[in-house]
Amino acid sequence: MKLIKVYLFLVSYLLAAFVAANQANVTQPNTKQSNTEQPNTKQPNTKQTNATQTKINSQAIISNSNSNSTSTSVNNSKRRSLAFNQQQFEQIKQQYQGKQWLMLLWSVDCPPCFKELALVSELYHQRGPLNIVLINTDADEAASTERQHIINKFNLASLANYHFVDGSATKSRYIIDPRWYGELPRSYFVEQNGKFNGQSGLIKRALLQHWLVQ
Repeated sequence: MKLIKVYLFLVSYLLAAFVAANQANVTQPNTKQSNTEQPNTKQPNTKQTNATQTKINSQAIISNSNSNSTSTSVNNSKRRSLAFNQQQFEQIKQQYQGKQWLMLLWSVDCPPCFKELALVSELYHQRGPLNIVLINTDADEAASTERQHIINKFNLASLANYHFVDGSATKSRYIIDPRWYGELPRSYFVEQNGKFNGQSGLIKRALLQHWLVQ
């Protein structure tokens, strides 16, 4: 009887150990599968990325082309300096008849003139069209390149630009004002009734703005 109890105890123990081992095998995570499976992260679509980049580059090229076209259009609207003479002067006065306008005379070797041109340029690009005429007094063809360079530098090519013809400085000065002897910078504030008010020296910013901005 005692042996039977021992036998049953051993059988129960072995059976319990067997069941426990099976449960451990069932609940143990599949380490092999865990090691092989990677997180489900979305890889970038390089083909799509390249296509998008190509589209962006194309748009940039188109934008640059449009910008260049606009710039060309603006440049084409700019006028080169015209030779000044009596006929041109009469046409200028006729154009601004009944208006208040300003005539500025300058030279390529006149530093104060550059300050005046800078003020005009700033005012012009802030306010838009101005009743102003620029006349370069360098009656020398050798100065034509430098004259145009300065006009372009200050972005004033869209304004009315004139220059004295080679060898005609004295005559041109007399056409404008017989009492003017060539000192620069020289300005003429022209009233609506056509009266010319001459002034030598650099124009003050406040006066320039008051006269041109109506």
